Amino acid sequence: MIEVRGLSKRFGPTAALGGISFSVRPGEVVGFLGPNGAGKSTTLRILTTYLMPSGGAALVEGFDVLDKPLEVRRRVGYLPENAPLYADMTVEDLLRFGARMKGIPRSGVEAAVGSVCERCGIVPRRKFAVSQLSRGYRQRTHLALALLANPPVLLLDEPTAGLDPVQTQEIRRLIRELGAERTVLLSTHLLAEVEAVSTRAILIHRGRIVGDGPFETLRRKAEPDARISFSVRARGGDPAAAVRALSGFRVESEPERSGEIVRLVVRAPGDAAAAAARLGSLAKEKGFEVCELAVRKPALEDVFLALIREGSNPEDVSNLNPQTANHKDGEGKP
Repeated sequence: MIEVRGLSKRFGPTAALGGISFSVRPGEVVGFLGPNGAGKSTTLRILTTYLMPSGGAALVEGFDVLDKPLEVRRRVGYLPENAPLYADMTVEDLLRFGARMKGIPRSGVEAAVGSVCERCGIVPRRKFAVSQLSRGYRQRTHLALALLANPPVLLLDEPTAGLDPVQTQEIRRLIRELGAERTVLLSTHLLAEVEAVSTRAILIHRGRIVGDGPFETLRRKAEPDARISFSVRARGGDPAAAVRALSGFRVESEPERSGEIVRLVVRAPGDAAAAAARLGSLAKEKGFEVCELAVRKPALEDVFLALIREGSNPEDVSNLNPQTANHKDGEGKP
């Protein structure tokens, strides 16, 4: 549904995108994750034909953004960050106007407006002026506009920016529901958002892709060794020494002892489940009573930082906190 090949974009001397490539399959909900200024919004603006690329190609459902821009626009619903709305119009009048702009026949406008109002939960506000809407209902109205022509592809740029926790949860739930019917590319700098609505992430930093895949694949790439919490009741013997005797296994830090209970954090190569099973077998062999045996998965934030650090200078990530950063528009601009 979306294919990007060697896509680049320059703003004067500044390279916003450095030849990125990725694809999104039908029915996927993909998180496009990166810190401020990474190139996320620039990529989405090219995919909507709002910006022209400096090089490479971008296609939506097989149509090139340069060769067939109108065909691309017919297939894309776009929710830009901080998109303007006509404050003096009512919600339903705004949607009627949007339907006409999108080429929906006059006979089908009311049905289309009613459908998106129902889908986005704005029926109680459809006769309100946009100026009377809360931030959450404005975002719902934006989504309704994006859905009017029933596009197969949704491009969402920071859809929960500025929302309170309740509104954020509501918008994320709506995105998950929409993802069951269409392809969604969700641009965000919030790690929790990616995990909440998608199963795959594309990580971008300074205009280049640093990771792409399901979360588990990215975790293994960033942290190839399994990390296991291993606690046993040892009435005799040395659990740490027994673990170190296993080929490839190592104890990450000093064991914690509380009476007969010894707590270890173990690193092991290969499959985490197999490593955990080997530790269970070891405990049985040595007569240790297992109190805890659990695989520790790295947080997505740690994965992101680790992948960015590969090949980056220290200053590239010294101030990076994608979980809490305040997003500002203007990616890629000098």
